[in-house]
Amino acid sequence: MLKKKEKDEKEKQQEEKDYIQWLKGKRKGLEDKQVENELKPLHDYWNNPGLDEKEEFLKDYILNKRYLERDSQGNIEDSDLSEDEKLLEAQENFEHNYNFRFESEDNKTIKRYPRKIEGSMRRKNDARKRKR
Repeated sequence: MLKKKEKDEKEKQQEEKDYIQWLKGKRKGLEDKQVENELKPLHDYWNNPGLDEKEEFLKDYILNKRYLERDSQGNIEDSDLSEDEKLLEAQENFEHNYNFRFESEDNKTIKRYPRKIEGSMRRKNDARKRKR
């Protein structure tokens, strides 16, 4: 008889913004007191004025979603990948393609070839025989 109200996308986005603002220290409290009580130590630690430089970077990285930053072409930057990692990634792609080569779209039908292909066998030169 009673149903739990489902949140729409707008409400979820607003709740996420409120949550991030609370963690940054720009908001007093959250609507969900259970989440607020669970994350109170993190909130207090990140809003400590004597926060270490590395911890400040981590806070910025997580709250501002720096891990999702993309370059001008829309690709996630991999400039920090070494040549070995790039080579390893290329090898993994090749291995994946090789292992699943029979599962590609082309291989859903059985390929058939005719028994006699005109250009595959040497023809007998019957021209002299036919002239007689």
